[in-house]
Amino acid sequence: MGRGWLTPQEPIPGSDSGEVDFTGLPQAQRELIAPIGMQDELMAKVVIGAESLAVDPAMRSSIAGSLAPPMEALRNGSIDQRCAVAILDAFGGDAEAAKAALMAARDAAATLEQPLRGPALARIDATEAAVSGRELTPDESANLESMGYFHAVASALAPGQEAAAGEVRTGGVRAIVLLFVFFGVVLVAGIIGLVLLVVVAVKSMSRPLPELAGSLRARMAAAEVFAIYLVAAAALNLLAIWTFRNRGGEETDLGTVEVDESLGVVGLALQMALMCVPLLAMAWPRRAGISWAETRSALGLHAGKGILREAFSGLAIYCMMLPLVGCGLIAYVALTALFGGDDAPPSHPIVDEIRAGGASVVLIMVLASVAAPVIEEIFFRGAFFGSLRARWRGLGPWGAFIASALVSSYLFAAIHPQGILFAPVLMGTALALCIGRAWRGSLIGPMVAHGVNNGLVVLLNVAIWT
Repeated sequence: MGRGWLTPQEPIPGSDSGEVDFTGLPQAQRELIAPIGMQDELMAKVVIGAESLAVDPAMRSSIAGSLAPPMEALRNGSIDQRCAVAILDAFGGDAEAAKAALMAARDAAATLEQPLRGPALARIDATEAAVSGRELTPDESANLESMGYFHAVASALAPGQEAAAGEVRTGGVRAIVLLFVFFGVVLVAGIIGLVLLVVVAVKSMSRPLPELAGSLRARMAAAEVFAIYLVAAAALNLLAIWTFRNRGGEETDLGTVEVDESLGVVGLALQMALMCVPLLAMAWPRRAGISWAETRSALGLHAGKGILREAFSGLAIYCMMLPLVGCGLIAYVALTALFGGDDAPPSHPIVDEIRAGGASVVLIMVLASVAAPVIEEIFFRGAFFGSLRARWRGLGPWGAFIASALVSSYLFAAIHPQGILFAPVLMGTALALCIGRAWRGSLIGPMVAHGVNNGLVVLLNVAIWT
C-alpha cells in the first residue's frame, strides 16, 4: 500500500530500468515517501469510531486530546500520512484542519527530488478533490486506492454517499468494540498467567527440573533435524519467491515480492505445502540407527498425561505467555526510543492477505493457527530446544534450561519478519512455549498455546478489516 503514486512520470536519469532507486535516496526523502501503515489505518478507524460514539462535546474534546500525539505524528509524517490526516479531518467536519494538512503536504512535496515530485503532487491533488466534497474522477480515485482505508473514507466524502459514510462510521465503532473486548480478554488471561507463572516458579524450586523424554542420542541428533529444517525452509522460501517473480510478481524496494491478487490463494496454498516438506527431516536420525519411536519421544510427539489434559494445559501456557509478551513490549518501546524506528509495533505481512478477504482468509486461519504452530513447535521446542538442553546438560538442569530457552527463543524471533527491535516481544512468546515444553514434556500444550495465540490475532484482524 501507499506505493502507487511512486510510478515515475518521466525517465530517471542514469537508470536503465526506469525505476526509482530508493536505496540511493537520502533518509529525509525516504521518510517523505513512506507509505500508509496498518497502524495509521487502525488509528483512523478508532478516531472515527470514537467520534461516532461521543455525543457530548466534552467527551469529544477529551478524545481529541488523548489522540493528539499520534495525530500530530501523522501531520508531520510522509506525504501519504499528511494526505490521510487531511481526509480524516474532512470526514470529521474540520475543513480548516484539512486545508492546513494539505498545505503541509504540498510544502513537503516541494522538497522531493524529481521524478517523485510530480506523482506526489498528483496524490495531493486527488486528496484535495476528495476533501473538497466533489465526486472523484476515475483517475483521482485510482490515485488514492493504494491508501487503503483512507480511500474508502475519501470516497464517502462525495455527494450522495451518506450510506457509505454510515458504513465507515459503523466500521469504526465495530473496531473499538472489538479492540475493547480483545484487550479485556487478554488482560484477564494475563493476570491469570502471571499467577500461574508464580505458582510454577515456586513449585519448581522445591523439586528437580524434569528431564525431557527420549534417549540422549535421539535428543542430540535432534540438532541435525533442526539444521536440516532451517536449510530446507530457507531454500523452499527462495523457490517460492522465484516462482512468483516469474509468474508476474514484482520485486519491491523492500526486498519482498508483491504478486498479482489472483495468485493470493495459490500462494498461501503453496506456502502451506512447502511448510510441510521439512517434516521429512524427522527421518534423518534413522541413518544413525535411531528408531522412529526414539525420535518421536525426543521431539515431544507423545500424549504426555493424556491428549485432553495436555490440550487444556495449552490454555494455561497461553495465559503464562501474556505477561512475558508484556515484558517484551516494554523492551520493544525502550529499544525503539534508544535506536529509533516506528512508534507502533510492526505488523506481519500476512495481514495484507487477510484484508484481501475471500477464500484466502480460511487458508490463513489454517496456516497461522494449525500448520505454523505444529511445524514450528516440532522444530523449535521439540528439536532445537530439546537438543540444546541435552548438549548443555553440564550447566546443570536450570542452567541448561535457561540457556537453551534464551538461545532458541532468540532464533525463533529472528526468523520472523517483524524486525529486530520487535524480537523481545516474540522472545516472550517463545519463552512461554519453552516453559510449557519443559513443564509438560509433550508438545501438545505448546502447540495449542501457539495456535490459540495466532488464531486470536488472526480473528481480530479478520473482524476489523473484512
